[in-house]
Amino acid sequence: MSVVGSLYNRVRTEFSSYGFVRNYIFFPVMGFLREKKIAGFHKPYDKIEELKEVHQGERCFIIATGPSLKLEDVEKLKKEYTFGINTIFKLFSETDWRPTYYVMTDPSLYKSLYKNADLDVNSYSERRSILNAINKDIVNGDKTILVHCCWLDHVYHYGRSRNFKYHPNLLFGVYDYYSVTQECIVYAIYMGFKEIYLLGADNDYTGSKQHFKNTEGEFHIQYERALKVQEMNNAGYAYVKMIAEEQEVKIFNATRGGKLEIFPRVDLDCVLEENIH
Repeated sequence: MSVVGSLYNRVRTEFSSYGFVRNYIFFPVMGFLREKKIAGFHKPYDKIEELKEVHQGERCFIIATGPSLKLEDVEKLKKEYTFGINTIFKLFSETDWRPTYYVMTDPSLYKSLYKNADLDVNSYSERRSILNAINKDIVNGDKTILVHCCWLDHVYHYGRSRNFKYHPNLLFGVYDYYSVTQECIVYAIYMGFKEIYLLGADNDYTGSKQHFKNTEGEFHIQYERALKVQEMNNAGYAYVKMIAEEQEVKIFNATRGGKLEIFPRVDLDCVLEENIH
């Protein structure tokens, strides 16, 4: 490759959705303009503000897609406020349960699934479906809320830096750490939930399965890489735990097994039977 070609690719990378310029310069500038509602930059994203403290003092369940997740678990949560993420819709043919909120903020995953199927995100939630603003041209549905996401550590630095950031106003945007589950915790805090229970958040990439159902493009990663992913996820969870504690929000792990030990473990059945608060 020529020097000019190499330079071009470098510049293109830095200006890409995951690059330095978009994440370190454009994101905070545009976030400020949206937050302060300057020059109308906020208008396509105003629906985010409908979520502010809408569930003040209540509890919710964030349902990840780890291999431990069981159909019978989500069936038990029909009367609870729930978040479902990414490919949780693969359960929908087996149950009439739908999450209160559906979240998919990985733009690459969305594009990949969009190319191979008709993603009806409007039907994936009871109230709102939260998606990445990058995909706005291929997202539709009146339930959809678009959020701007900054990738910082997750993509640009992956594992080399842990200078995590947080902004309490979702109109400004959300900082991705290492998992959409962690983003859901940020959304839940914004909505006013005071108790958050995680389910299917295995954080275990060393086994033969990564998700409760096979996902297109899924592959078994090398052991050393798997441990690195788990380490980075633990760092992200530790950061959102700190955010939660500062706002007097309690987080519990109701996952059946897995390797996420940052949050206190609870038994899902006991939580539901005893209505622990």
